[in-house]
Amino acid sequence: MIEFTMALAGPLTSLLLGLIFWGITRLVGQVTEPNYVMAVVGFLAYMNLVLGIFNLLPGFPMDGGRVLRSIIWGSTRNLIKATNIASWIGQVFGWVLIAYGIFLVFRVDLFSGLWAVFLGWYLTSAAAASRQAVTYRERLAGVRVREVMNVNIVTITPETTVQDMVTGIFQKKHDRAVPVCRDEKLTGIATITDVKKVPQERWAITPVKDIMSGGKLYTVMPDDNLNTALELIAKNDINQVLIKNGEKCAGLLTRADIIRYLQLSQEMGIQKKGSAGG
Repeated sequence: MIEFTMALAGPLTSLLLGLIFWGITRLVGQVTEPNYVMAVVGFLAYMNLVLGIFNLLPGFPMDGGRVLRSIIWGSTRNLIKATNIASWIGQVFGWVLIAYGIFLVFRVDLFSGLWAVFLGWYLTSAAAASRQAVTYRERLAGVRVREVMNVNIVTITPETTVQDMVTGIFQKKHDRAVPVCRDEKLTGIATITDVKKVPQERWAITPVKDIMSGGKLYTVMPDDNLNTALELIAKNDINQVLIKNGEKCAGLLTRADIIRYLQLSQEMGIQKKGSAGG
């Protein structure tokens, strides 16, 4: 499995580097006096060996956890179940590290203890976040954009004034963005953020075309996978994507629409055909 191979590559590389640096310290150290360079090489050997061993711990999202997940995934054919098991193990390791760090704080060394607590906190948080992210991706894998998008979205023309857009759409319909179209062809999008750039006394004389985003538009098609839209929203830190059917306006999909779908499907136990259960 690809994940198995890729996950092993990282820690094995660290272990190999650690052994190489350790070998250098042993060979060179026998013929030279200890010096600054050899101290650095020795430190690199120690850090790579520790990093390699730590990453091999079977707790997701560490590399060892990814190896474990790939094995469980291969045997169960269920990604969500494999991720849940591997991430729960990762959280257990995290809590053990936190407990160990607290012990070090009071009994051994403050700095070492705080470092262990930090690593444990990071591991538990990353494991929980990874489990949630995979669950969401799996729930959205068989869902098309057309099943979630708002097809009744109102559109405006580039000549619409900012005042009319605010009073007619943002205030009445509580939308935060609106597609801008001409003859059903998508030309841009106007949002509340765009409106904030214009003084209120100029809303009545400012056309939407002067403030809208009309260059690079983030769009998806109705038959695209919902994960595609979610990744586009997350990657570009935006609240919505436009939906095009050819060159025509087809609707709008917001981050809130996706969240509502996830909440409803989870609450009602809705699963798409062919998706993995968990």
